[in-house]
Amino acid sequence: MSLLALRASLADSQQTSSQRFSTLATLFLLMIVTLSRRVLLAVLIILVVVGLFAGYNALPAPASSASPTPMPTIALPTTPRALMTLPAVDSNGVGRLAELLVEMRPGTGKVFIAFNENNPILNDETQASLKTAIAVARRYATINDADYDLHYTMSAPSATVGGSSAGAAMAVATLLLLQGKTPRNDTVITGTITEEGFIGQVGGVLEKARAAKEAGFTRMVVPRGEAEEIVPRQVCTETKSGSSSVKSCQTRDVLVRVDDEIGITILEARDVLQAVEFFSGGVQ
Repeated sequence: MSLLALRASLADSQQTSSQRFSTLATLFLLMIVTLSRRVLLAVLIILVVVGLFAGYNALPAPASSASPTPMPTIALPTTPRALMTLPAVDSNGVGRLAELLVEMRPGTGKVFIAFNENNPILNDETQASLKTAIAVARRYATINDADYDLHYTMSAPSATVGGSSAGAAMAVATLLLLQGKTPRNDTVITGTITEEGFIGQVGGVLEKARAAKEAGFTRMVVPRGEAEEIVPRQVCTETKSGSSSVKSCQTRDVLVRVDDEIGITILEARDVLQAVEFFSGGVQ
C-alpha cells in the first residue's frame, strides 16, 4: 500500500479506532522504510564519490622526462689512526727505523697488540713501556676512549723489539690520536716515558739521528739534555824536534752537537705535552 492510499484511509470517517490505529502504524513504518532507503542511497552516493576521489589521488604521477636526481654520496668515517716512525739502534749499534701504527676502533676500552709473522715480538720491557704510555696519554686526552679499543702494530727489521726507548713515541702517538690530531710526517722522536709524563734519556741518539736523516726526516725530538752527545774521536798532535816532527794520536771523548754532526734539527722535549706540540705543528 502506498503513502497516498494510507493517507486517504486515515481520512475515512467510517473507520473504527482500531482500524485508524493500525493504519497509522502502517503509515509510520512505511515512512521509516522510505526514509531509510533515501539515507542508504545518500550514503552510497557519498561512498562512490569518495572512492573516485581516492582512486584519482592513488594514480601514479606521470613519468618525468628529466633524469632522476642522484642520491648524494655519503663518505663513511675512516678508522682514526696515528702513524709514526721510531728511530732505534740494533745490537751492533747501527741506527735503524721501525714503524708504529695506532688505531682506534669501536670497542670497550681494551688494548690489542698485533702479533703475526710480519710483526716483531715486544719483550716485557717494551710492553710495560706501552702500558705506561697509554696511561699517560689517557690522562691528557680530549676523546674518551671507553667505547673504543686501541690497536698497536709495530713493524721493525728484527724478530724482536726490546727496551723502553720507544715509550715517548708510543705516548705521543696515542695522545695525538686521542686528541683527534695527525702527527707530522717530517719528525721522529726517541725517549722513554715515565708515569708522570716526563721523557727520559736514552742512548744512541747520534746513530738514530743519522738513520732518520738518511730516511729523509728533517727533525728529531730527543729528551732534554740530549741535543749533544759524547763520542770517541781520534785526536792527533804533532811536535817538532829540531828538523823532524813527531805525530802522536790518541782517542778522546769529545762532546758534539747532534744537529751539527748529522745535519738534522734537534728539538728537546721535557714531557709528553711539549713533544705533542712538536708533532702537531704548534712548534716549528
